[in-house]
Amino acid sequence: MIDVLKQNPEIKAFIHGNVGDGSILGKSDEALNQTGFDLNKKKNVPAKALMSARALAIYNFLIEQGVNPKQLDHGTGQVNKGADYNVTFELKIEGNK
Repeated sequence: MIDVLKQNPEIKAFIHGNVGDGSILGKSDEALNQTGFDLNKKKNVPAKALMSARALAIYNFLIEQGVNPKQLDHGTGQVNKGADYNVTFELKIEGNK
């Protein structure tokens, strides 16, 4: 993905941080604000805090690898059943304006 983004500046990536195993699934405020997740050494943080941290970590990594920050954005995703998808990507090709 790094090479694809570096070679194609018209591609924009949105990085979604996700969590699994929440009691409330989805993207609702109730789902994002539920607590019970661990972030670094903090216990019982809201889902959206963990989601944001995951997305930001990938965002920073891609920039460190030489991807143009103008191609990237990040934020919260959703609470999933299970823990299979910690981060997901949405790629878009910008057309001529």
